[in-house]
Amino acid sequence: EDKPGTYILTKAAFVSPDCDNFAPDDDELVAELEVGEMLNVVEVVHLCDEQRVRARLAKPAGWISLANTTTGGRWAIRREPRKRGWEDGPGQYVLTE
Repeated sequence: EDKPGTYILTKAAFVSPDCDNFAPDDDELVAELEVGEMLNVVEVVHLCDEQRVRARLAKPAGWISLANTTTGGRWAIRREPRKRGWEDGPGQYVLTE
């Protein structure tokens, strides 16, 4: 389920100033985002008639599509927050008896 949080862009996307503007004109375009960019999503809206899930970004301030609910295509995936505590992986470890 899409909800506010950190997302990683999987397709290039245009940032528009309004939730219902899917294809902003050049003079309305807020930004163009590239694959791999990290996004801070602050609001998620499901637009049933348009078959889209839209996300409001903190920065750049504007809206992108997260998903097409008809085809299942996605522009971004949610990055799950890391759990606090011990994690296996590279780093320094202290061995105790």
